[in-house]
Amino acid sequence: MVEKNKATYTAAGDVENADHTLTPGSWRNDPCLTGLHSSSTHNPPRNAEDQRKLLTSYFNNHGSVPWQDIMISL
Repeated sequence: MVEKNKATYTAAGDVENADHTLTPGSWRNDPCLTGLHSSSTHNPPRNAEDQRKLLTSYFNNHGSVPWQDIMISL
């Protein structure tokens, strides 16, 4: 699929030039994904907060791995 539409795929992403300047990709012209924003600027949606708590509990208990505390220098 990419090979058939290579120009479309490559134009979408930003490109770093040889002189380290950036050529903006076409994605920057896309409309803002306003549906992903919560109604409050300070508080996450309730379901996102619940999901974070669930994952935190899992990875700090039953889902923990032996090396995780070493990776965060505890």
